[in-house]
Amino acid sequence: MLRADEHRRERVATVVTRSAGGGVATFQVLGPQGELIGTVVREKALRGRGLRTRWTVTQPGGPEMVGYKGRIVWWFVWWLGAALVALVRSFSAVNGDGQKT
Repeated sequence: MLRADEHRRERVATVVTRSAGGGVATFQVLGPQGELIGTVVREKALRGRGLRTRWTVTQPGGPEMVGYKGRIVWWFVWWLGAALVALVRSFSAVNGDGQKT
């Protein structure tokens, strides 16, 4: 529940889960009188539509808005870097740490 004041007296909106399963969750956002303000759909990454988590927001009578978590270029950089770090650590473990005693 989203409240308008610090004393939590006035409700602005309520988020209600409509469905969740298979990597897709649907939420409805309701106004103070229970009227539908909008619908939010979250599709988990690697679930049919792409490599990133997809958020879709729809308002009654309004356009559909779509957002994605992260940037695809940085996902590739992250995984390439992670593989490189694993390779360096493996090489260091096999050959010793290089310190003289």
